[in-house]
Amino acid sequence: MKYKLGMQTVEAVYDNSGSQNPLIEALPECLGSEQFEKQIRCCPPPPQACQDMSMAERRQGLALLPTVFVPLDYMYYVYDSLYRMLTSSYHTLTSRERVTKINALFLSGGSMAGYGAQAQSGALLGTPGLGKTSTLRRCLSLLPQVISHEKYLGKAFYCKQVLWLHVECPSDASQKTMAYNIVRALDMAVGSNHLDYLLRARSGSVSSVSTYIKTLCVTYNVGLLVVDEIQNVVATAQRTNRIKPLIRFLTELTNDTCTAVYFTGTILAETVFQSEEYLRRRTRGPRLLPFKPDGAYRAFLQAL
Repeated sequence: MKYKLGMQTVEAVYDNSGSQNPLIEALPECLGSEQFEKQIRCCPPPPQACQDMSMAERRQGLALLPTVFVPLDYMYYVYDSLYRMLTSSYHTLTSRERVTKINALFLSGGSMAGYGAQAQSGALLGTPGLGKTSTLRRCLSLLPQVISHEKYLGKAFYCKQVLWLHVECPSDASQKTMAYNIVRALDMAVGSNHLDYLLRARSGSVSSVSTYIKTLCVTYNVGLLVVDEIQNVVATAQRTNRIKPLIRFLTELTNDTCTAVYFTGTILAETVFQSEEYLRRRTRGPRLLPFKPDGAYRAFLQAL
């Protein structure tokens, strides 16, 4: 393993694959399905001598139930999708140009043909309570959030690579609030204070804040943005009866910075995603329905 699991910030370790792109070569390995399930599974042992406890004492043991996490079949697909989207962000032209301009790491006269037009995106929607947010958090915890670069191929290369940011969609579906949430998540990841600067800035228009966000995403090489509770957009749109500007803001962010965006929420958000062709293409992914009494459900109950 390149990096110890559970670390938030790590020093870059390059695999020297010959891509001459340090953002690609510093990425952690993608875990196999068996190793993935082993890492996210959490089954704490019951209290000792629980059979001799009184009913009142045994009821206290119910507090352990929220810490139990049983991997299901779809969870590795989510992890694999997140990893592929993250990788696609650093294969785009924006990423290649950024690395070239920062430190001239590519060979002189080298071809720039090997790049993608935009990063991949997707969505995970399902019935509330199935563990979508828990699954995402555990998948992201298997990846370091920040990779610090100092030297590559014997040359100084100082930058921070933020692999992922996890934010919640604001309840009012405001573009500006969403932008503030992104900046706050970035500040927590790298230890900066960009949100303070943004709040003190005289120009607080949506366009100026959006431009500032794009600059930060490019500067810190943000690879993946996970937007949780996206159904809030639908609730606001139904109440105000207007176009969903927040979705357009996130789409524009994806196009301009080549940062992958992964949406998650309830099935209610599907009405928005299916309303526009460009959203339908960008929000492909699993749709989780309520449990049925099949083999997976019985295996889950047996694990409990």
